[in-house]
Amino acid sequence: MTKFKKVLSTWLLIGWSIILVFTLSFGTSIASNIYQKTFPYIKSLFTRANITDVTVEGLPEILVKEKTYYPTYTTVTDSNKKVTLQFENLTPDTLVLNNTGGFRSKPFDGEHAVGKILITSENDIDFEKVITLDFYTVYPNQFSVTATGPTLTKKGVAFVNLPIYLTTSFTSATNSYSETEVEYLFDEEYFKTVGEGKLLPLKETENATITARLKNGDESYYSVEILPEREEVTQIDEVKLSTSKQIAEGRSVFRYNETAVVYLYNGGKRVYTDFEIKLKDESFGSVTKLNYIKFKKAGRVEFTVTLPNGFTFDSFATVENVVKAPTVFEDQFNQDGQIEVIVNSAKLVNFLFPEECTYKIMKFEYSSEELYVYNTGKNAWSVKALKPGVFDLRVVIDDGVQSVSVDLVINAEQQGLSYKDWAQYAGKIFGHMGMFLIEGLLIIFFLKHHEIKSKLLSAFICASVGISLGAITEIIQQFIPGRSSVTLDILIDLTGYVTGIIIAIFMQFNIVLKKRAKTKERLKKQEQKKKQLEKREEKARKKREAKVLEEARLLEEAKQLYEAEELEKQRALEEARQLEESKRLEEEKILQAERAAREEERAKSEQKLKKIRRIKGIKIKKSQADQTDDE
Repeated sequence: MTKFKKVLSTWLLIGWSIILVFTLSFGTSIASNIYQKTFPYIKSLFTRANITDVTVEGLPEILVKEKTYYPTYTTVTDSNKKVTLQFENLTPDTLVLNNTGGFRSKPFDGEHAVGKILITSENDIDFEKVITLDFYTVYPNQFSVTATGPTLTKKGVAFVNLPIYLTTSFTSATNSYSETEVEYLFDEEYFKTVGEGKLLPLKETENATITARLKNGDESYYSVEILPEREEVTQIDEVKLSTSKQIAEGRSVFRYNETAVVYLYNGGKRVYTDFEIKLKDESFGSVTKLNYIKFKKAGRVEFTVTLPNGFTFDSFATVENVVKAPTVFEDQFNQDGQIEVIVNSAKLVNFLFPEECTYKIMKFEYSSEELYVYNTGKNAWSVKALKPGVFDLRVVIDDGVQSVSVDLVINAEQQGLSYKDWAQYAGKIFGHMGMFLIEGLLIIFFLKHHEIKSKLLSAFICASVGISLGAITEIIQQFIPGRSSVTLDILIDLTGYVTGIIIAIFMQFNIVLKKRAKTKERLKKQEQKKKQLEKREEKARKKREAKVLEEARLLEEAKQLYEAEELEKQRALEEARQLEESKRLEEEKILQAERAAREEERAKSEQKLKKIRRIKGIKIKKSQADQTDDE
């Protein structure tokens, strides 16, 4: 049994230590994920309502940049149950959203920005709806028309029977707002509509005009040269790629995320034909349906152009990154140019990259003991301060060739804890203390059954286990998102651990005292039983003695009676003896008299016999004498 307890105490200690490290390191994230996934579902079981739609009302036709809106969300359900809506910001770099569905756009460059909000409900976990919000600045009364397509160049060249695609770009000059719907006007002799913003050239001409007209009557013009249908090309000897920005800026290289148009040449003359493009390494880019190349990363992008007759031509393009530092919206700074945060409360910091910037991978340099930074959206990051103070946060953008950085100052202040904060803080304290309290109980259980008699060795083992487990959990937490290593947590852990040890020792001491008390009580009961037994024995002894005395008395009386009887018998016997003696004496006298008489008679007889014998003798002698005489 002792060996079994040793093995049991060892495995309990090891198993609980593993559970402790796993739970305190990963348990918070796991428990939070489980709660977030299961609680809404469980809650929805009791408040479930099938939502068919959510309509948004109270918004104007045009949403204005940086203006706050509070729309009305009307829920359509198949029952009269009250439902609660939840709102999630899908575009944190564009939109600011509160928990009631109110929103505003963040500052943005250009005339137009798009925000998206996801609407869900705890009452119907299957319901989701995304609403798209278009934000505009001032009314775009200055605008231009651009056209794209498989054969349309930046100079406005199109080919017969090959469609072109029209888009519009706007610039603002006034402060009025209106819709930006565009109507395209053209000469139907040269074009016809084959889709929304899509025109088909019908015959060749040097100058065909396309007019884009706004609702207010403002117009923009685009001149297109329509060439004959594509010629049959059997080979090419040169391929050129270009973009409007590249040409305008005089660059010889392309940039990440740019889309380049491919031009074919033969003998120094540009040729027009169908062709296919294949990238040798598709990680560098992709080929669009219009046979444009969109670059995905910097480097040497190699590709092959294949003509309809099977002729191939290899070429390449050089792509670079534009590395520029992002900016932070001014409304996030205080008057001292610092970002103010509340300790242990996440602050969302939005970064805005310049439009020409292509490399946007940010790295953060900060002290993990002071701050924790994690990504929450495209260019939105949450900053959490782990303690009060003023801290430095450096944002670094480095593609391996170029490097830029932005230095921010985080001013972290302590704020009174809310009920929820107190509940979370108390849960954390009691969670850590509870786990280590059990560890303290188990270490004493381990030491007890391994019979370690040295108090110094026992104290060393206890201290080593407690400090090691506390340090391990805090080290692991440094590498877990949303967790951090805090010295206070180790003190909380050790407090629970020491408390568990004290409780275990007290329990053992209490058990010893109870055993002693039970032993004392048992001895007392045994003593009482012994005294009762002695009393019973004494009573029995007295009873036996009384019985013995009574028996002795009775025996004495019997003895006396017996003696009296014996005396009487002896007296009677004596009297009988005396009587017998007297009779004997009398008989003896008689016998003596008889003997004397017999003696006298015998004597007489003897005398008589003698006399006879004498006579006979005389006769014999006389006879003999006679005989003798006769002879």
